Amino acid sequence: MVTEKNLSEDIKTLKELNQKHAQILDNMEAKCQKQREAYLANIEEKAKEKKRRMISRTQSDVENQVIVKKHNLLKQYKSEIMDAVRKESLTENYKLYFKKRFDSAIADIEDHDDLVIGVKADDIALVPSNYKTEINNQLIGGFYIIKDSRVKYDFTLNSEVDRINEYLVCSINSLFEATGEVCNEE
Repeated sequence: MVTEKNLSEDIKTLKELNQKHAQILDNMEAKCQKQREAYLANIEEKAKEKKRRMISRTQSDVENQVIVKKHNLLKQYKSEIMDAVRKESLTENYKLYFKKRFDSAIADIEDHDDLVIGVKADDIALVPSNYKTEINNQLIGGFYIIKDSRVKYDFTLNSEVDRINEYLVCSINSLFEATGEVCNEE
């Protein structure tokens, strides 16, 4: 009987120990699960942040490439336009245009004293000899008039090409974007 009593107390103690042990294991497992979830959430957040940075960097690189491509196209268009205008400035039609434009510009100026006409070297023969001239080889054609030591009128073909710059930029942008934007040729 004593043995049975000791045995039942031992069994009771063993059950209590097993329950405590099971409770400790459950607590430890719950704690580990929480730590595992926190760790995985942290890893997931880091992966999302890395993904966001990679996407942002890629978008930035693509945008930079598009900007460079647009700039190169604009340079190419302007260069081709300048070459075409240079070729046109060697024709008889250009000489007639120059004389007509020059006569019109001079007619608008009341006092012809101290006028200096800026032209490219090839066009100097188109300016009447009674005007003082200066050669400007930066010009692709046309002329400018300096009155009282400042530019008064600009009839250069360079400025004509520069005026279409906005239209060229708009045209290039419409190639890259499907916005339906209509470019104004004016």
